[in-house]
Amino acid sequence: MKSIVLKDKGVFEYSENAMDKPVPGEGQVLIKVECAPLNPIDLIFMQGKYSTNIDYPVVLGGEGSGTVIASGGGLLAWRLVGKRVAFSQIISGAGFKSGGAFAEYAIVDRHYCLVLPN
Repeated sequence: MKSIVLKDKGVFEYSENAMDKPVPGEGQVLIKVECAPLNPIDLIFMQGKYSTNIDYPVVLGGEGSGTVIASGGGLLAWRLVGKRVAFSQIISGAGFKSGGAFAEYAIVDRHYCLVLPN
């Protein structure tokens, strides 16, 4: 999977095969990422100027949008399959919950998805 990976504090790189395509768990969805903006918080992570604990390596990118292509189970997650959504990966200062948006695919908790109009 193509992605921008934070390998260590302040050390990141673009890679075409650093991580496998993720698999969603219960209550999560798999999103084919179509857009991911570069925000100030992303730059802070890229420079290693953050105070949260992170398990390396991790894909960067705090938010994005794309199409939900799979559900890990649960009614709310299942209802998002096939829909275009905006999503967030930064959870109130806790850092990345399950990898970021700077990749071909992202796993997102169903509660952090917002369905977009056509």
